[in-house]
Amino acid sequence: MTEEVPASATMATLEDSATPRLPHRAVAVRSVNKSYATNTGNVEAVRDVSFDVLRGQVVSLVGPSGCGKSTVLKMIAGLIPFDSGSIEVADSPAAAGRRDCGIMLQSPVLLPWRTVLENVMLPAQIMGLNKAEAEARAKSLFELVGLQGFEHSRVWELSGGMQQRASLARLLVFEPEILLMDEPFSALDEFTRERLDSELARLQTRLHRTIVYVTHNIPEAVMLSDTVVVMTPRPGQVVARTPIELPRPRTREVMAGPEAQALILGIREAFDDDGGAPE
Repeated sequence: MTEEVPASATMATLEDSATPRLPHRAVAVRSVNKSYATNTGNVEAVRDVSFDVLRGQVVSLVGPSGCGKSTVLKMIAGLIPFDSGSIEVADSPAAAGRRDCGIMLQSPVLLPWRTVLENVMLPAQIMGLNKAEAEARAKSLFELVGLQGFEHSRVWELSGGMQQRASLARLLVFEPEILLMDEPFSALDEFTRERLDSELARLQTRLHRTIVYVTHNIPEAVMLSDTVVVMTPRPGQVVARTPIELPRPRTREVMAGPEAQALILGIREAFDDDGGAPE
């Protein structure tokens, strides 16, 4: 007999699992270098990259296309090796397949032969988690990300924004303490992206995860982040680490205010000084 887990208890679990097990420094990147071998020789992707992500922080990596920010994220996830330097996640070397770390990509990568709920449940099934608890958590997440009523829909029945909501629920269903997000909303129209940015900020207020967020959109980075790490065009190097001390929630009024606009301008000037600015 399957035991039913109350939704209220599941939501409390989601909110209370707010990274108490992580050390104060959740991610530490130290003097990391990475090159790729090509038919025409080595291409230097990133050079001497260093930064920290503290527990519960949102840190954005901002830079123009091709600057290596996604490469850095994948190295933190343990998906690709680096040439030299060190990366520690929760005081241990970066490695793939960690239960405390999840990644969300630009494409939702949902399986079309599964329902939306079955897609969200996939990590729990792969990890062998308790089915009743995982399903109750998934259903709570549907409400949290605004997908209630679409549990049994097929992928092709969802808009692009709704597919990304499903991808976010799938990321959260196994309760990773560190979220690695690689331009997850960049393929969406501006209105949908702004709405999902706001919802991600709201979720972070409730769940208090540690997030490393890759984007080339400066206002998005300022709206979401506690710190913005600014990277140069290839080879990607860190040229600035900008603390974002704006009040939360960061409403449209806050983002249109002089403090936010000064931060956006300062980050843009860091790019201009180094030869290339994103949006």
